[in-house]
Amino acid sequence: MFALAVAVTPLHLPALGVPSRLVDRGGRTIALLGGFDRRPVPLSDVPLAARQAIVATEDHTFWYNPGIDPVAIVRAAIVDLRAHAVVEGGSTLTQQLAKNLFLTGSRTFTRKAAELFWTFSLATHLPKARILELYFNTVYFGEGAYGIEAAAETYFGLPARRLDLAQCALLAGLVDAPTAYDPYLHPALARSRRAWVAHRMRVMGMITAAQEAAVDAAPLRLAGHAAPPPLDQAPYVTQYALAELVADAPDLAARLADGGYVVRTTADLPLQYAARAAYDANIPAVAYTGADGVPQPEAALAAVDARTGGILALVGGRSFALTPFDRATDALRQPGSSFKPILYSALLLTGTYTASSVIWDRPTVLRGAGGSVYRPENAGRVFLGPILMRRALAVSDNVAAVRFAYALGMGPVVAQARRMGYTGPIAPNLTSVLGSNPATPLEMASVYASLANGGRRVSPYLVAEVDGPGGHVLYRRLPAPVQTYDARAAAIVTDLLRSVTGPQGTAANLGPQITFPAVGKTGTSSGMHDGWFIGYSPTLSAAVWVGDDTGHLGIGGEGSTTAGPIWASFMAAAYRLHPWGPFPRPPGLVGRTICSIDGLLANATCPAERDLYAAGTQPTRRSPIVYTGGATLWVSDPTRWYFAYHSRVLGGRPLSGGRPLVPMFLGG
Repeated sequence: MFALAVAVTPLHLPALGVPSRLVDRGGRTIALLGGFDRRPVPLSDVPLAARQAIVATEDHTFWYNPGIDPVAIVRAAIVDLRAHAVVEGGSTLTQQLAKNLFLTGSRTFTRKAAELFWTFSLATHLPKARILELYFNTVYFGEGAYGIEAAAETYFGLPARRLDLAQCALLAGLVDAPTAYDPYLHPALARSRRAWVAHRMRVMGMITAAQEAAVDAAPLRLAGHAAPPPLDQAPYVTQYALAELVADAPDLAARLADGGYVVRTTADLPLQYAARAAYDANIPAVAYTGADGVPQPEAALAAVDARTGGILALVGGRSFALTPFDRATDALRQPGSSFKPILYSALLLTGTYTASSVIWDRPTVLRGAGGSVYRPENAGRVFLGPILMRRALAVSDNVAAVRFAYALGMGPVVAQARRMGYTGPIAPNLTSVLGSNPATPLEMASVYASLANGGRRVSPYLVAEVDGPGGHVLYRRLPAPVQTYDARAAAIVTDLLRSVTGPQGTAANLGPQITFPAVGKTGTSSGMHDGWFIGYSPTLSAAVWVGDDTGHLGIGGEGSTTAGPIWASFMAAAYRLHPWGPFPRPPGLVGRTICSIDGLLANATCPAERDLYAAGTQPTRRSPIVYTGGATLWVSDPTRWYFAYHSRVLGGRPLSGGRPLVPMFLGG
């Protein structure tokens, strides 16, 4: 009856669970979404040496037994009966395959009977070669690797077809006890086990004595990792990719664990590693550990392709294991002065304001609706007097920004923020231009990307495509940049931002590291609760935030010294990996050398700067100022900046009686 049941019961092989793979834009594996690694291959891709090694060590009668080894079965049965339990196996390769395909890991007599049924069913319905192929694709080799292809990659960084004799012997030796013989954990035991496998192969006439000796002498030659690569090399990236798919394609997301899909992302693993290295090397020292065990302060980095919005790297915190909360994508914090480039781009779009526009930085009282009073302040209550747009942005002057916004009106500022991709709420009041409305690092990186991208707004995304097991495309997202404002305004803001990392900018400390085309802006929220640096190259936009998770404690420094070093280190590494050229200059721009005091064309005495203008808006009048001060208006020591000039009028307003104005460094 048993034989009849085996013969008449159709054999339906279960589908082999194959994890979906999350890969970067270069096809490099970021994560295995099922928590294990299996990559089925045909038997033709399994070297003869591997087949011989497995047969020699696991089932030397495989090619002629009926699926079981009667001698081993009897021996195991005697031991089990004496112990009144299943304590010893007598498993052939076919029996092991039956357990892997159809059964659980329990050890009972009932399960043993089921094992025999499925063993005979496999032996009856499948040829030996097919059984061996299935075995090689299901057996566990340790380190999360199921099947010989995954094992070859895990231990040797090779496809199975390229394994040599020594490597095949080592893998065959792992099957009996993958952890005990793990070459990463126990290299001496792994070599000893490999030698035993080679000896078995030589005794069975599969290899010669010389080959056995060569195996004994061969180094392990592992894949080159101090430890095997993790199943998830960028957990914040993986988490965001899965969330994106759940939102956009929930039915597809539900099948990822063992569907064998390839999830192609916009991430770049070398850039991800560079981001993590910059983060770890420059994050401020731990000040305290919170009640949840998370060290503080924390930090986050988000980097996007400025041309497309594709997310290139995400670091959401010190440790995903400690806190999977992704501060790069989910932490809403005040960006401080890093909001100001939005204001200045809105000013430039009017055609009325230019890089030469002068604003008076002085104690200011502004009255709003209902009689409300607002007194904007600079750091240290320092006021610079008449100040040009470049310097106002470079030193992150708050009063100048508020007075510009008051003159322009908040409507155009909010509209420009939307054109640049700022999606969160923006209160229509003047404090908004100082960064009082919270945003995430990813959002800010995307906003700045529009400046790098010539006024084209991009939307951040991570999953570009999902391919089915057969290679057919199941999901695809194409970037869709939209031209939302004048490329000339974007280029002028980029040019103005050069001064932020210049000798007198708020991020002068970063200037020596920025030896390539890149610009950025500092940001520090009130009370120094949040430090930011956001900047971009022609191809890459990145935002870094540093702060306390509670949002209530200061971090002991401004954005230039807390977030800035992480950003600069990352951008330098990114440039080494993917060098970029200079910022493009759109047509319709003209350059002029102007007087840094009044914004008019420079004369022979004026301290001068070179600025860009939309054609037709450039200054045409020469400055009347006769400057008798030092050789430079912005001296290298920020605490000694001064205007030392003699003139009777500037913009129709009297100066301070000929007395020098003594501005101080402003934080931003």
